[in-house]
Amino acid sequence: MNETTEWEVVDAPASGATAPDARQTIRQLMHGMLGPWWKWKVAGAAAIAGAALVFFAALAGIFMLLILIGAIGSVGIGRFRQWLHRNRRSVSR
Repeated sequence: MNETTEWEVVDAPASGATAPDARQTIRQLMHGMLGPWWKWKVAGAAAIAGAALVFFAALAGIFMLLILIGAIGSVGIGRFRQWLHRNRRSVSR
């Protein structure tokens, strides 16, 4: 039962010859990850993110508007009750 190990010697790349090729640019990286139409895919994702942001901002605006209407209504009802209470005192005296 003789097992032999085969070795392969791999030298480190020379610093001047392959250094520019080893580092990919953003375009090459995006093309490798997303494919040939990567610019359209990034633009579509940005458009969807923008639409979602606008949607949630609109929901937050509606929520704040409802809170404001409730606060104004509460103050108005309090003032009306105070006015009614003041009129009852003047009529009963």
